[in-house]
Amino acid sequence: MRPVRLAASLGAAVLAGGAFFHGSRPPTRMEALAARGDAPASAATGLQKRGPEIPVRAEFARVERVPVTRTGVGWVEPVSTVRVRARIEGEIVERLVEDGSTVAEGDILFRIDDSEIRAVVARDEAALAKDRATLARLEADLGRALELRARSVSTQVQVDQLTAETRAAAATVAAAAAEATLRASRIKLGYTVVRAPIAGRVGVVRNARGDLVGPAEGPTAALLTITPMSPLQVSLTLPERDLDALRAAMSAPGERPAIAVFLGNADRPAATGRVRFIDSAVDSATGTILVKARVPNADGALWPGQYARLSLTLDAGSDAVTVPLAALVQDRAGTAVFVVRPDGTAARRPVEPAETVEGRAVIRSGLGSGERVVVEGQARLFEGASVAVESRAIASAGAQAMP
Repeated sequence: MRPVRLAASLGAAVLAGGAFFHGSRPPTRMEALAARGDAPASAATGLQKRGPEIPVRAEFARVERVPVTRTGVGWVEPVSTVRVRARIEGEIVERLVEDGSTVAEGDILFRIDDSEIRAVVARDEAALAKDRATLARLEADLGRALELRARSVSTQVQVDQLTAETRAAAATVAAAAAEATLRASRIKLGYTVVRAPIAGRVGVVRNARGDLVGPAEGPTAALLTITPMSPLQVSLTLPERDLDALRAAMSAPGERPAIAVFLGNADRPAATGRVRFIDSAVDSATGTILVKARVPNADGALWPGQYARLSLTLDAGSDAVTVPLAALVQDRAGTAVFVVRPDGTAARRPVEPAETVEGRAVIRSGLGSGERVVVEGQARLFEGASVAVESRAIASAGAQAMP
């Protein structure tokens, strides 16, 4: 019976030490230390293992001053577009412009046959020269008649007759009938050279050498269109509820509200400008108000007719917590971010985003400043996953096994 009592005593001692060993295997040193309470905590808990670390990229949430903005899809349009038409009828004898050319104000675009108008100008110049020569001759005759009458050679009748004729010739020249006709002919002659009225980019050139053109009406009668490329303007419609804030921003001292133009999925604006126009009435059919802003386009990034994302700043705003937009995760449970704990594990944190400003999400609640959020590699994360924060996510991370 003594062996039985010894085994029972040993089992009680082992159980009292907090460990139980199966079979007849003697305890290891670490197990014996754990039974006495002398082993490290990791050994006492059975050396709990953490899964493989998942490489991620993370950034800190920060407090920023977030302006009050309104965003929407708008469109780019030119400040003006000029349709160039021929002002006289004639045949194009020279074309000096191509589709898509950039022209300066005054550049020659076309030359129209001017032979007929030159003939008319020559005729009018001859008629005017004739009238002036007649006046000069009569003035000379009158001068001689006055001289002869002083010597009693000429009669007063001759002097009176020459005086009347001279006055009539002078009246003809003074009436400027011939000069007016000549001036009109010269103006028409100038119409045979078609010049660019403004600087800009040429659209499709509709006519070529040999075409007969004239001052016809209608959009198809235009030889071409010229569109100034800088500056341009952008248009945006805002809900009627934003009208009061917009009017307050327009009437505030200083510069008018700013607007940023984003193309495609770009995070940085392609151009920025200032609001210059609010429509005089709200569209009753849509409940929106039209807003226009003028933006410079010196680098040619914008194009008339292009759609763009517009962000209109109405107020300087207040401080708020922001994170990169890439940190947000959307699933069935809602919107969340993965926060990196101090112990190197990930925690899913539900958040309430408010709006997006220049690639950053404004967090209304659920996150504090200084917390580290994952911005790349969230697809493989789960609650409690071990993470390795790197400055740049490993491209081959997707090939590693899940824990």
